[in-house]
Amino acid sequence: MNKIQTFLFSIFCTLAAVQAVAEPVAANIQGANGMYFDAQDHLYVASLLDGTVRVLDSVTGETLKILNKYQGVESPDDVFIDDNGIVYVTNLFQGTVVAIKPDGSFSEVANLGKGVNSITMGNDGLLWVGRDFLGDGLYKIALGESFSVEQVFSEPGWINAMDFGPDGMLYGPVFKLNAIVRINPVSGKLDIVAKGFEAKPLALKFNHQGDLYALIGKLGRVVLVDIKDGSHEMIAEYPAGLDNLAFDSQDRLFISSYEDGSIHEVYEDGTFREVAPPSESMASFNLKLKLGFVAALAFILLVLFFIFRVIKKLFS
Repeated sequence: MNKIQTFLFSIFCTLAAVQAVAEPVAANIQGANGMYFDAQDHLYVASLLDGTVRVLDSVTGETLKILNKYQGVESPDDVFIDDNGIVYVTNLFQGTVVAIKPDGSFSEVANLGKGVNSITMGNDGLLWVGRDFLGDGLYKIALGESFSVEQVFSEPGWINAMDFGPDGMLYGPVFKLNAIVRINPVSGKLDIVAKGFEAKPLALKFNHQGDLYALIGKLGRVVLVDIKDGSHEMIAEYPAGLDNLAFDSQDRLFISSYEDGSIHEVYEDGTFREVAPPSESMASFNLKLKLGFVAALAFILLVLFFIFRVIKKLFS
């Protein structure tokens, strides 16, 4: 093989290795995303790369159950559970929202297009879904006999991991605004609540006391946000790559990492308790992904270099 063929072959091998590592591994979580607790305080963890929603014992970290393609789970990014125990999951790549009953049967609620991501529900039973990264939009879904889908915003700017506050308003981090917003679910009026973050806020949740917590994923920070004046303070810091958070019935705070696949409980003093350890294969995946990116960039630069040489010869 000549040098160019060898270079292309190395890119192919690297990308093939990345694909192989991305296959689900039962022993660990391949990137942990959205989370939610059920009535028994079992922690449901969506994993986009795994293509599963794992149900964990939040004390021992033991996997109690795995929801997968047989329950309509394909590329889950977020999860919500209603008072009847119905699990709602957003499939990012397929664009579908599925509802899984306690008996394991499931149905497709809606197909909103690729990028369906954040999901929550108001006290009125209306389901709210946001699209991010592969699309944009905020949708309101009425379930049951009066089923309807309403697009509240066509381009809110990628609203992620949202939650309803004690005031009945919908709160969410908006990626493109680098801010946390408040939306009136009746009028649709949108106001900025907090801004000026050092990096983009990716997720938020209220505890049972009405306190708002948010994640600054890129910096690995957990922050407490005052919804009255917009001020925010860091209460804990983990390595970069935090994705989502959830509170159990006792207001214990748990965080997920898309970077290493871990789940941790966050104590009041800012320390952590490991629930699910960082995934070794996830670390390998991240390394190969970075190597693949570097190789692809090098290939592009090489192609541009040869094009430049050809153009230079033509006009010299």
